[in-house]
Amino acid sequence: MKIILKYTLDVIPDMQAIEMAIDAKFLAVQMQYSKITLWMVETAGESLRQKFYFTVLGTGQKFEQKDCEYLGTVQNGLYVWHIFYNAPVK
Repeated sequence: MKIILKYTLDVIPDMQAIEMAIDAKFLAVQMQYSKITLWMVETAGESLRQKFYFTVLGTGQKFEQKDCEYLGTVQNGLYVWHIFYNAPVK
């Protein structure tokens, strides 16, 4: 059985890690209550966990991230944020 869970991201220039079920799959990213929120599909009750890495960038912000996947763009007032998934650091 699957479950949809949500996680929030901070607006910081550094890569951030969120621990999720090892089989977590991206569903959506949107603003909710002024916070960047990710919705993920996971197996309900999955005990194996893994850190997933994300980066939040503002429009015009320079970056040198490799192995990243664009997830979406969200707006909060005047600010526009672009969310990327980063491959795990090995």
